[in-house]
Amino acid sequence: MNSDPRENDGNSLTMHDVAGTWRSDEPGQPYLTFNDEGAAWGTDGCNGINTSYTLDGSTITIEPWIATARACLGVNDWLRMARFAEIHGDTMTVRNRNDDAIGTLFRSAEEVTKP
Repeated sequence: MNSDPRENDGNSLTMHDVAGTWRSDEPGQPYLTFNDEGAAWGTDGCNGINTSYTLDGSTITIEPWIATARACLGVNDWLRMARFAEIHGDTMTVRNRNDDAIGTLFRSAEEVTKP
């Protein structure tokens, strides 16, 4: 049995499943908005994010991006390390390049348009 959590478990995602804004209520209010054409944008609570994403089964792969390195006191900028994500209901578990869970975002009723 393959224990890779990114292995397709039969619950393949579509761009429509991912599309929308996913938020955290942590300081800085980090969020990511995904559209159904493979683009994503948002903030880690301090610096802007503008990137793209792809789907492989139930795994969202978030492409690396270049961001300013502005320091913000009291903000945990964990979202800047996002490389993979998985969705379970209205919860998105965000993982780093080593596939470690680094944070959680929740589906928002409000969608943020691209700046």
